[in-house]
Amino acid sequence: MNKKLLGGLCAFVILLTGCGTPKLQNGEEIIAKLDGKSFTVDDLYNQLKLQYGTSALVGLIDEYIADKEIKTTDALKAEAESEYNANKEQYEYYYGTSFESALSQNGFANAKEYKNYIIALKKQDKMIENYVSSTLTEEEIEKYYNLNIYGEITARHILIIPDKNDEMTDEEIKEAEQKALESAKELIERLDKGEDFAKLAKEFSKDSTASNGGLLDPFTNESGFVEEFWVAARDMEVGKYSKEPVETQFGYHIILKEKQADKPALKDVRDKVISKVVEAKLEADENLSTKTLAEIRKKYNLEITDKDLKRIYGSVISNLSEKK
Repeated sequence: MNKKLLGGLCAFVILLTGCGTPKLQNGEEIIAKLDGKSFTVDDLYNQLKLQYGTSALVGLIDEYIADKEIKTTDALKAEAESEYNANKEQYEYYYGTSFESALSQNGFANAKEYKNYIIALKKQDKMIENYVSSTLTEEEIEKYYNLNIYGEITARHILIIPDKNDEMTDEEIKEAEQKALESAKELIERLDKGEDFAKLAKEFSKDSTASNGGLLDPFTNESGFVEEFWVAARDMEVGKYSKEPVETQFGYHIILKEKQADKPALKDVRDKVISKVVEAKLEADENLSTKTLAEIRKKYNLEITDKDLKRIYGSVISNLSEKK
């Protein structure tokens, strides 16, 4: 249930209890009548409580705990401001209507309230990340470090792009790709004969780095390079170039590995490694965030005194604990 919608429903109940509302003999306020049947505020409250009350209560509890666990820093406010601006720009670009109007329709009084909502969500995410990180073992941290952390690679490359377009037939596309592959192989032959890599890159590469002899900024597996390119560069010896063109979605690459920096010590990248392990765990288990919040509430000695809400919450937690 949308958090803002729940707020609207609560406000609706409050409005219905205003002055001048008819009452039954037992004092219950009547909000509607139909065919001799009277519907009271208590009827509505009990229905809303059973349908949405548990999630609304849990939302209030989690927000309270997150406020205790995570401080609202200037950096957090800046993140919320940036996300608000990005959402606003994207919404108005695609829909051509006021973002503020959309916020109002979704129950937000103004931009400030929406930014506070973003901050609340970020606090909760950070609280979950902190808790999961506290459960990590040294073995998990070292395993990720050994398998995924590399020293930066300095390399040059030559990119040959097939000359094709959407109007071509499948046969014409294959011919264009074959021609590009042959061109790349010819350049490798010229390198074998001793020609200068940077000069060939300046003359033949279709990448933006061509003017600089194909030189790339130092990179690792976390730099956003396509997998094929990264693996080829990682596995090459320093001073060697690829003896076969490396095919990616962009075309055919010839890579020259110029330098491989030493792998950073674990103590220097420990925070980053922990963050990556937590991120991987949360992605691998779609229920982990929910399970974590349940554990955090338990740590704060949550006690639900309403019998209906307690029953529903217990059922949810029980079902959650059965999921792997």
